Amino acid sequence: EGIVDMGVVSRTDASRAASSRFSFWTAPTVSAIAMDPLGLQLAVTFDHATDRAGMTATDQSCAHVFVADAAFAKLSAITPAKCVWTTALTLNVMLGVGATLVPGDALTLQAGRVRSANLVSLHSPSAATTVSAPAFLMEPSLSVSGPTTIDQCALLNLKAA
Repeated sequence: EGIVDMGVVSRTDASRAASSRFSFWTAPTVSAIAMDPLGLQLAVTFDHATDRAGMTATDQSCAHVFVADAAFAKLSAITPAKCVWTTALTLNVMLGVGATLVPGDALTLQAGRVRSANLVSLHSPSAATTVSAPAFLMEPSLSVSGPTTIDQCALLNLKAA
């Protein structure tokens, strides 16, 4: 991530010195957590490529990435949320059915889970990030269809989409 010039000078003899270039990799941090326009998933972006928290393509447990606190509990209800890495920079969180997380809630990254993609950095510290609202909201739409008239003893069947 960064190259630093590092120098060492003897305290007793200033003419004795050495310098070198040193590659320094900081632990990845969450840049943003944004809710999608339908409120069904979150995009968690990191400031640089990660090791995907060591998760495989089949491992979708959000507990590997986030602290299990009150906001974390809001990711799931009837069904659990699923966390899937789409790139080394982006984690998609598909909210569970009945999730109650809203923009303004904060999810906390677990300490010791995420590090740089090249595995050189330290693990990321625990840090909370506020969920931001979608850039634009999609209006919900509802369509109800059925017969326009029925007699008083008939069953009424309506379909909603």
